[in-house]
Amino acid sequence: MARLIIPCRSSSLARFNLLGLLSHAPVPVRSSCLRSSAKRLTQFRPFLTSEAICLRKNRFLPHSVDRPKQNSRRLICSVATESVPDKAEESKMDAPKEIFLKDYTKPDYYFETVDLTFSLGEDKTIVSSKIKVSPRVKGSSAALVLDGHDLKLLSVKIEGKLLKEGDYQLDSRHLTLPSLPAEESFVLEIDTEIYPHKNTSLEGLYKSSGNFCTQCEAEGFRKITFYQDRPDIMAKYTCRVEADKTLYPVLLSNGNLVSQGEIEGGRHYALWEDPFKKPCYLFALIFNSKLVLASPETATDADYAAILGVIGHEYFHNWTGNRLASSLIPFATID
Repeated sequence: MARLIIPCRSSSLARFNLLGLLSHAPVPVRSSCLRSSAKRLTQFRPFLTSEAICLRKNRFLPHSVDRPKQNSRRLICSVATESVPDKAEESKMDAPKEIFLKDYTKPDYYFETVDLTFSLGEDKTIVSSKIKVSPRVKGSSAALVLDGHDLKLLSVKIEGKLLKEGDYQLDSRHLTLPSLPAEESFVLEIDTEIYPHKNTSLEGLYKSSGNFCTQCEAEGFRKITFYQDRPDIMAKYTCRVEADKTLYPVLLSNGNLVSQGEIEGGRHYALWEDPFKKPCYLFALIFNSKLVLASPETATDADYAAILGVIGHEYFHNWTGNRLASSLIPFATID
C-alpha cells in the first residue's frame, strides 16, 4: 500500500468513492468541490509512484480517517500499488518485433515427419502429434524449444517414455525440452487440448459459421500444438481427423486421402497424407457440414478461375520449396 496526498478544499471527499478503492457510502458532496478535486487529482497524478489497481472484485474496506480540521487542505488515503507482471509481460510479447536476416540462425533440430490426430468435440479438441526429430549436429546437447500459445498440455513423451513436470519447462509461449537423446533421431509425442469454439483470434483451429477450419499463416500453427513454428522447418505430414459423422460429414486436410471409415459413438475418421515437405503454416484442416467449391448449375467461369488460382497458389508454395514470395508466384514457370 502507498499513501496518496490529494489537495482538497473540503473534507467531505474523505468518504467518497475514489477510483473504486474507498467506500461506496453516499455522502452529500458539493458538485463544485468534486470538480475541483478531480481537476487537482489530475494535476497531481504524475506524483504517483505506481498505478492503482482497480478491480471490482477487490473492494477495499473504508479506512478510519479522523475528520481533519476545517483549515486542512489534504486527504490521506491508501491505494493498492501491486503490479500485474503477467499481463505486462504478455503485452511485451504481443508487441511487434523487427526481424532481420542478419539475426537468422539455423535451428538446432529438424523435423522429418509429423503425424497428427485431431479428435474433435463440441467443447474441446484433443490434438496428438508424433514427430520424428533429428539434430542438425550429431550429438547436440541443445535444448529443443517449441512454440505454443493458448494450449493445454496433456502429456509429453520421448521415445515412448512419459516425461514428468520436472523434465521440461512450460510457460505461456513455449515448451522447452532441455534433455534429449544423443541419437541421430528420436520420436517426440505431445498431446494437447484446445478449444476451437472459444478461439476468436482467427488463428489456429477455430469455429466459424458452424464449421471448424484452420488459419496457420503466418504463426497460427502454434495455437494447434507445440511445434517449431518457423518456415525453415520442412516436414512431411499425415493427418487423421475424427468427428461426429452427422454434424461433420466432410473431413479435409492437405494431400491425398489414404483411408476413411466409421468408428464407435457415431463418429468417423479420415486419414490424409501430404507426400511433399512443407512448413507448418501451410497446414490446413476443415471439419464441415458440406463442401461446395462450385456448383455447375450456378458457377461462372470467374468462379472456376478463382478456385484454380487459390489451389495453384498453394501448390506453388510446395513446388518452389516455399522460397518464392507470394507476389512473385504468378511469374514463376515450371519446366
